[in-house]
Amino acid sequence: MLYNKDRLIALMDKFDLAGVVAATPENVYYLSGHASWSQNGYRYGGSQVYVVYPRDPKQKPALLIPGGDVGYASLDAVWVEEKYIYGRPRNPHIADMSKLSAVEQRTVKLAASDSKGLTPEKALAQLIEEKGMANGRIGMDHFAIPITIYERIRAGLPRATLLPASM
Repeated sequence: MLYNKDRLIALMDKFDLAGVVAATPENVYYLSGHASWSQNGYRYGGSQVYVVYPRDPKQKPALLIPGGDVGYASLDAVWVEEKYIYGRPRNPHIADMSKLSAVEQRTVKLAASDSKGLTPEKALAQLIEEKGMANGRIGMDHFAIPITIYERIRAGLPRATLLPASM
């Protein structure tokens, strides 16, 4: 784990944040260990990857990725336990899962999981709701979120206050 948990919690306390959403490749990696292929390969095409980190200690941080990132998100270096996808549903067919390595099995399981939403903004709003952050102040790593997507996230979370939090 790269991140300084105590510092993160202290900053969320200082600014009265219900949580933070990391979106730049550097901050996603820092908070999760996930190095996104799609986020770097489609940097200007709108591929969005997020880490949702709630201040509530009963809630775990979660990684939200497009379906194309499942292989990278299943690697051992990614420490975040909760991983979710967005986009169109996938249904990989593997005749004998026992022949797959542990990483391959995690990849297939994540690829076959239910999508949080068809678009990154709908999936992110859903995840923020599930994490109990939708009525609070949320620090958004806004540098990596195109304004059109940012505005749709805001519209999907009418009770939340989204605050710029990129550094």
